[in-house]
Amino acid sequence: MADLPKELEEIIKHFPTFWTEAGHLFTQTLYESVALDRKTIELILLALLAGRMWETGVKVHTAAALQHGATPDEIRGALLMSMAVFSTSSAVQGLHWAEPVIEQSTADNGTD
Repeated sequence: MADLPKELEEIIKHFPTFWTEAGHLFTQTLYESVALDRKTIELILLALLAGRMWETGVKVHTAAALQHGATPDEIRGALLMSMAVFSTSSAVQGLHWAEPVIEQSTADNGTD
């Protein structure tokens, strides 16, 4: 996502050092610590974020999953898996939030 999600504006405004240094260092260190490729990490995060019902997270990580080689069907499958632990509503809502990101990426890349 090119634009900053609106809900992140306050944390960045009031805690810029945390956001630019500690927050990103935590994420980078976490990703580097697991023996998983980035596409797999993003798909797992999608299922977890849908379970937490975090719209911004689902949208941001849908875009990241696409950037790291996930297909639209892999993204949809990961979101569907969220219902195994969380609820049907997590999968339904996650798919609802992810689909516009997938559609925009497909339009931008000229793929179906």
